[in-house]
Amino acid sequence: MLSGILWLRTSRSHQGDAQRVGWLELFYDLVYVATVIALGDRLSADVSREGVLSFVVLFVPIWWSWTGMAFYITRFNLDDVGHRLLIFAQMLAIAVLAINVHDGLGDTSQGFALAYAGARAVLILMYVRVGRQRHEAQALTTRYATGFALAALIWLLSAFVPRPARFGLWAVGMLIDFGTPLLPTTRRLQAQIPPSTHHLPERFGLFTIIVLGEAFIKVISHASEVELRRANALYGALALVVAASLWWIYFDNVKGSVVRRTRFAGQVWVFTHLPLVAAITAFGVGANKVVLLEPGHLLDGEKRLLMSGAIGVALLAIAVLDLATTERARDLARNRVALIRIVGCALIMVIGLAKYEMNAGVLMVLAAAICAAQVVADIYRNVTVSVVEDVHSL
Repeated sequence: MLSGILWLRTSRSHQGDAQRVGWLELFYDLVYVATVIALGDRLSADVSREGVLSFVVLFVPIWWSWTGMAFYITRFNLDDVGHRLLIFAQMLAIAVLAINVHDGLGDTSQGFALAYAGARAVLILMYVRVGRQRHEAQALTTRYATGFALAALIWLLSAFVPRPARFGLWAVGMLIDFGTPLLPTTRRLQAQIPPSTHHLPERFGLFTIIVLGEAFIKVISHASEVELRRANALYGALALVVAASLWWIYFDNVKGSVVRRTRFAGQVWVFTHLPLVAAITAFGVGANKVVLLEPGHLLDGEKRLLMSGAIGVALLAIAVLDLATTERARDLARNRVALIRIVGCALIMVIGLAKYEMNAGVLMVLAAAICAAQVVADIYRNVTVSVVEDVHSL
């Protein structure tokens, strides 16, 4: 009786490229807002090289757990009682992950490992469940469940191993997690049940917007607690220019683009979102520190490198996304714009690595100018390509 209820379909599922992001997915993503905020707060407390490295180490499993669910839903868009309960169970595991992220490489690393293993266990159960329901997908779901179960078991065992050996097991577990969908046999099975070409970019785009919005929520919430001067307001306006520019060039990439049909182009597109989202989160931390800086104070090397490094990595990631996607007639123009992104990345990184001290206003003006130039390049590309296409249509 209970089994029948859990299989009861609560609404009609949508298959194929017309699949849209659902309400439950949006609700699910909100849990990750708490995780990203907690991770950003951790980085804000320590912006040294060691702090940034720790931030990256913890960000990888968090991003991967979200990505795993995104791919599951885009392939198997179920909506029955059991599916919803399992989604809620994973939301609980991610909430525990967020609670333990503040000292995820220290005293709370055991809780972090157990929470990640729990989140993956829920996903494994979902794959086993859908494999029983859809026999044509059983080979793929079995392969996913087996590989992910091995990785989850290693994470579970790591919770009972002392540091630093615990982190070595984390690395092994992540390699298995990443490697499972990249194996040749798995890729052949994936081709038989491809992800939705509409749903997946929309899914990644919405998550990117959530993280970009979270960056400004952090700045606004902290700015409301102190007395700001005109210089601080200017820093905030320039940070908004940077954020708006990143939004513009990323979503110009997503709109009307498809992943190139070359080997590993799809994997490059997916995995490039890892440094992109991490960089946007770090940018939010850096922007918060710059906006709240006392006017006239010089930025120390760590804060300048955090801000410029985050923007540079974001520009480089978007350049890779440009090169991994195609718009047919726009391919050549897209490649040229990707080159401009790379130049922008190099310029902002040189600023960050400079040995001399720099005023916050100077850094923000240069960063805003470099990012705004990317938008101008995109506008020029779109106008040029439109003219060429109009000429060809005559």
